[in-house]
Amino acid sequence: MRLNNVFLSSLKWLLILLPTCVLIYLISLYGINTLYIDDFKPLFDLIDIKTSGHVDLSLLVKPVNEHRIFFPKLLIFAISSFTHYNTKAMMIGSAVLICLSYLIIARITAQKKFTQFNFYDCLYTCILGFCLTSVVQYENLFWGFQIAWFLIEFCVVAGLAFITLYLRNNQTKYLIYAVVSGFIASFSSLHGLAVWPCYILTAIMYQLSDKKFDKKLCLYLICGTFVTYCLYFHGYSENAHSLMKMTSSVKHIILFTVNTIGRVLMFHPLVKCLKCDDTINMTYLFEGTFLTLLAGILILYLFITKKTKENFLPIGLIIFGFCFAFMVGIGRGVQITWGTPSRYTTYSLLVLGGVFAILRPYMSLHKFKGQITALLFIALTGLLAYSSVKNAIYLPEFAAYRLTWRDKLLNYQQEPLFYLQVLHSSFHNRDSMVKRVKQIEDANLSVFYRRDK
Repeated sequence: MRLNNVFLSSLKWLLILLPTCVLIYLISLYGINTLYIDDFKPLFDLIDIKTSGHVDLSLLVKPVNEHRIFFPKLLIFAISSFTHYNTKAMMIGSAVLICLSYLIIARITAQKKFTQFNFYDCLYTCILGFCLTSVVQYENLFWGFQIAWFLIEFCVVAGLAFITLYLRNNQTKYLIYAVVSGFIASFSSLHGLAVWPCYILTAIMYQLSDKKFDKKLCLYLICGTFVTYCLYFHGYSENAHSLMKMTSSVKHIILFTVNTIGRVLMFHPLVKCLKCDDTINMTYLFEGTFLTLLAGILILYLFITKKTKENFLPIGLIIFGFCFAFMVGIGRGVQITWGTPSRYTTYSLLVLGGVFAILRPYMSLHKFKGQITALLFIALTGLLAYSSVKNAIYLPEFAAYRLTWRDKLLNYQQEPLFYLQVLHSSFHNRDSMVKRVKQIEDANLSVFYRRDK
């Protein structure tokens, strides 16, 4: 009997952690330990700090373009101290952060401990895990520096979970934890600032639905937003301001937002029958519209039935995904002409994760509502699986592309300056490039002494 329990418990945990194990396997197979574009930014700061002999906080906080990446730099520095700046180790760090995110979502929405999970709870957690680890976001998964985006994802999930715990237990400490999570997300990238409108909009929806005013919740969220935004934009450079200007029309912003949300499914056969010239973008638009309408209907249903309190986390995930897509659309929505990049899908997957979390309780119903919910859940899972497999096909090609740039870095003295400028914009001339790359080489980084993947 005892061996039986141990076996079942192990089987459950295997199912829960399967998405993370698959992702780590893919990273070990296709992840390339190399420096590429944004990987250089924290590395140069680390070298400058070691050269000067003291930690300059202004160096860590100063904007990189429009982003302040203070906390990701600290995380990258910590990983680098053990791995000699091995970007593959950073990718595994991203996988761990994703794992923590989907475990938190599963735990909070289930409202019971993992030891009490039944088979269906574990299966749902596994599907949720495959949603957040979907290969559709391969640009981020196989790029060391993008651990910054997954740190934001983790902080957003943790912050919404803390607010949910506050609503259940009425303990102020959870609000403090939520504000701290929001602060860390905000100083991880400009995109992290979307956590505050996400908090506030979800809180407003909850209070309007339940027809009650939570003074403490509003005070903490408004104060947290005000302090964070003031600190973030203090001493902002003109260059950063110029990058934040609205460059897109309202039409482009809406199209970009919807396409970014739809990018996570990508079911081409459904749209090919339309015989349109731009199948890919029409696919994203179709699926984005479908997912937007579905999320909107579900949130409206929860609002009307006064179930926003117990669904605060999934509603918040959906709102954050749309806030992010809208923010990017304001500055870069005009790029819709050449499609939505893979790197923008990480937070769109949170929208799909939120939809999964909302649908989950209704699958247990035996009536018509339960059957429809189960069919919808299965259909979305199938589309997600199709999209992931479709993108996984390109991983060998993507890895070969990164290997090409790794070779250019390792043979920097023979390469034309143009190619190295693609790697990093600070390589203005050959002398500055040689000086910087020599510093990296002297730092005994793993990319220089390990010729394997």
